[in-house]
Amino acid sequence: MALIVGLTSPTNMSAAGQAAPYTEEAMKHLEKVFKEFQPQKPSDNVSPAEKHKASVEHFREAFKRAGYSWDATIRVVAHDLKNKSNRIPTDGQNVAAMVIVLMSYMKSHCEYDHVNCLDLFDSETSAAIKWLWENTKFTP
Repeated sequence: MALIVGLTSPTNMSAAGQAAPYTEEAMKHLEKVFKEFQPQKPSDNVSPAEKHKASVEHFREAFKRAGYSWDATIRVVAHDLKNKSNRIPTDGQNVAAMVIVLMSYMKSHCEYDHVNCLDLFDSETSAAIKWLWENTKFTP
């Protein structure tokens, strides 16, 4: 994935429960975390649902290591796309684009495996993901 490029220590660890901002600094930091924090390969005998849960937990941990919340970032991106789209940068390399790509990737894999991945999130985040799936045009 081209979005994953570049771990320095987070600029603001107190932001760990907050959404990642749409800044170049946040994007570069997330890219670096994802590059350095590789997911563990699940064993072959785990169910597809367990594999998807491990992926979601990997995303959560990566965002946490960067000082942000994966779930809060999803909710903010969906909210801003729905209500304040002028807040979203129009360049391709930003946190909103990363979320849309990751959500699209997750959707296609969950559908292929017949897993309801929305069950891996709280109701507010699930609603945001569902909105993103229904209203964004990115397809893997």
